[in-house]
Amino acid sequence: MSADSVQSIIRRAVSDAEFRSAVMSSSSEALREYDLTAEERDRLSQLDASMFDGSPSDLEDRLSRGGIWLPN
Repeated sequence: MSADSVQSIIRRAVSDAEFRSAVMSSSSEALREYDLTAEERDRLSQLDASMFDGSPSDLEDRLSRGGIWLPN
């Protein structure tokens, strides 16, 4: 997996509500500038906006439960 790309997307989605909305509504379009595998695109397209609700400190746990791996 392209860990740097996935981390970049997650960070951007957390801090940029417009980007997060684009990922949620049209992930293929929003993610086109990133070099991702088919598996990464599929997993990211399955994210739910509620995963970004709550404390940033438990974001990693919520994403992990959603099948998104965030390396350290």
